[in-house]
Formats: sequence, C-alpha cells, structure tokens
Amino acid sequence: MKSTKRPKIGAALLGALLLPAFALSAAGRTIVSLSFDDGTKDQLAAAQILSQRGLRGTFFINSGEIGTNGFYMSVQDLRALQRAGHELGGHTLSHPDLTKLSPADLQHEVCDDRAALQHWGLDPQAFDYPFGFFNDAVVATVKGCGYKSARSLGGIACPGCADSETIPPVDPFAIRTPAILSSSTALGALKAMVTNAEQSGGGWIAIVMHRVCDGCTPDSISASDLASFADWLVARAGAGTAVQTFSEVVSGFPPPNLPPSISRISPVSAMTGTTGLTLTIDGNNFVSSSTVKWSGESLATNFIGSTRLTVTIPASDLAVAASANITVFTPGPGGGTSAALLFTVASRPQINGADSTFMFHDAYAFPSPSRRGQPITIRLQTGVADSVAVSIFDLSGSRVNGGSPATAQIVDDGNGKGPQYTYDSTWAVSGAGSGVYTYTITAKKAGQPDIFKMGAVGVLK
Repeated sequence: MKSTKRPKIGAALLGALLLPAFALSAAGRTIVSLSFDDGTKDQLAAAQILSQRGLRGTFFINSGEIGTNGFYMSVQDLRALQRAGHELGGHTLSHPDLTKLSPADLQHEVCDDRAALQHWGLDPQAFDYPFGFFNDAVVATVKGCGYKSARSLGGIACPGCADSETIPPVDPFAIRTPAILSSSTALGALKAMVTNAEQSGGGWIAIVMHRVCDGCTPDSISASDLASFADWLVARAGAGTAVQTFSEVVSGFPPPNLPPSISRISPVSAMTGTTGLTLTIDGNNFVSSSTVKWSGESLATNFIGSTRLTVTIPASDLAVAASANITVFTPGPGGGTSAALLFTVASRPQINGADSTFMFHDAYAFPSPSRRGQPITIRLQTGVADSVAVSIFDLSGSRVNGGSPATAQIVDDGNGKGPQYTYDSTWAVSGAGSGVYTYTITAKKAGQPDIFKMGAVGVLK
C-alpha cells in the first residue's frame, strides 16, 4: 500500500499525547465498526441483520454504479439504509486507483461522487480509498471535497501490527483496519480480532467486508456467519464492547437517534379481565433503548428490531374499561416520543349471565361412546360467533357427517364455570358402524382468528 500519510513513531507518540479527552475516557473500551464496500444489492441482507439487532453499519458507495443493474443497490435502497440509521459513505464514482489519476480525474471521482450522494438526500461524511491506496494528493482532495475521515486497508491485526486502531484515530484520514478476510475463516477470525483488542486494552476494530453471500467470492461473508457475529457482538456489550459507525468513532460521540414512529399496534383492543396479553408495536427508528409507554407509563419493552417492539400488558391495566395512548419513547441524543395510537379496553359483554366474548372455553362430545344408536352432541363453548361448523370422519379419513351448522344457546353444564354461550351440533349416528370417529369444529367471527378444535368419540352398536 502506498502512503505518505503514515506517521513516524515520534509523530504517532505526539498524536497519542494530544488525543482529546474522549480517547482517554475510552481507555479499555473496544469499539467495532462493520463496513461494507461498493453498494452491492446483497448487502441489504447485512443491513437487515444489523437492524434486527439494533446495530448500525457503514456502507461505502460507488455512486456511479448505483441503479445501473440488479447487482447494485438502487437510490431507494440507499435512502432506506439511511432512514434505518446506517451510515452512507463515499467510495468514488467507479472504484479506480486514485493514486494513478490526474488532478482533474481525481477531483471528478471523489467530489462528484460525494455530490451525487448528497443529491440523493444522503449525508456522506466518511470516505473509503479504493484498494486502500492513497497519497498526499489523494488525502488533500478527499479533505477538500468535504469528508471528515477516510479509511485505508490493513495495518491492524497483522504480524508486527497493533491489535487495534486508536479511539479516535491519530490520523482520521488514514484509518487502519484489519485485512480482508477469507470467507472460509471469517467468523472465527472476526471474533479473534475483537477478543485480541479487548485483551490488549481496547481500541477500534474497523472491519472491511464486501459481498454478503454463501461463498460467491473468496472474501465474501455468509448471512448466517454475519448474523452469528452480530449476535456475539450484542452479547459482549456487558463487557464494554460496542458497535458504532465510522463517523460515530471519529467524532467521539454517536449521531442523534432518529425520532420513532408507530404504524400499527396489534391487537388494538381487549376485553376487561384479559391476562397475558402481548402487544406488538410496528413502526420505524426503534433502538434497543426505546420504551413503549401506556398512557405515559413505561412498560418493560422487548426490542425485536428497528421496526418492531413487544410488551406484555399487565392484568392491572386490563381490569377496567378504558382507553390508553400507546407511544414509543427513544432517549437522546435525538430520539423523542412518537405519535400515539389508541388501545381500547372494553367491558366484557354478558348475555343472560353468559360471557359472549369470542374466545375458546371448552369443546367436548357426549355421550361417548354412543350406545345402541344414541345421537351424539358435539359442543363448543366459545362466546358469540358468526358461524360454527362441525364435521365427523371415520378412521379412514372419510367424512361421514359434513359441515353441520351448530345452534347457539346458553348452557350451564355444571362444570363450575357458570353459564356459557355454547354451540351444539347433533349427529344422529344412524348408519354409522361401531368404532372411533374424529370430529372437527371450526368457529368464525369477523376480525378475529378462527377457532379450530379436534376430538374423538366412540360408537357401539
């Protein structure tokens, strides 16, 4: 690699002594950056893997390739990555060796690339030297085009090299990285780089990746290996190891969180007395510290990914008929509180003392076995349904009584549950031989999941 920007030992020592207070406070801390070069379409899988775990990556883009064919991302893809909190950086228009270009061509490749990204509504602050090659003229151009940092290739985690880059780097326009990994050894080598940095007092491991696929290139990483590595990194947060984008590390603090928004909640209502209700909140810009609030009161929140959170609603909040505003709060920097969606707790209706709520209570058949031609009643206790149908099958799977509609009534069958809204279907049994028969019950109600139950009944002639 050609570079005139590598500091001499004396300069490196001086730079270390002059590092800002952030670097001193970061002593012993390990930060990992996950970067992806060139903007290929398969890297969208990487973005999804990271987002699902509350992590952000840095994607270095060759703007001249974007949208040219299905191999590369589209402009819409890039905007979606930025909305999800990932960093978009520059990587030139066409990926040339910048050290071999004329001043005019160098300016064109670097500055026009950044201008294109900005025209698409992106905010590129970090740059990636193609092939890792740079010299004084290249660095001057990158700075002049408005970039705040630039990544080289190599210089970390190699024989005779340091185990990590400093935080922040001594030279933000010559950020050192590990070498590109072989796809066959990627997962183990990635973990080793991080643990070596941790054991050596911390530092920055800026990982370089390209294709995300199963062995499509020698330097690719599979989606499964990347997911395993991301899970492993999340688990190491307790030890002080964090994942940040390039600009987060260089600036010394993370960018502000994006404001959260809610698109839907499911379910949107419940009856009084419901217990164990899981509420799913779908939206955008959720992070691991986002909290779901029930009319302003925080609930224990499960972070599923940047677009989904879940909470369990306490029974105490479902005891009385009321309405609650569901919001998501994300702490600073940035963040904020989403607009609210309404959740309704409705009074559980009663009909002549029986609970009419559409939900499964019980299902059974009697008498069983049927003797000497006694008709069999198949009963479902499920509250008010739009329709209930019963089918009966012999052991060969042939239907012997199909789709009989059930009639509704209120019954107290003495089981201690009180009056129940039930549906009964009577099977005359005539023509049926002795044996074991199975029955299915399907109950339907608009806007609710179907209730399906199976059972068995015997016939003795």
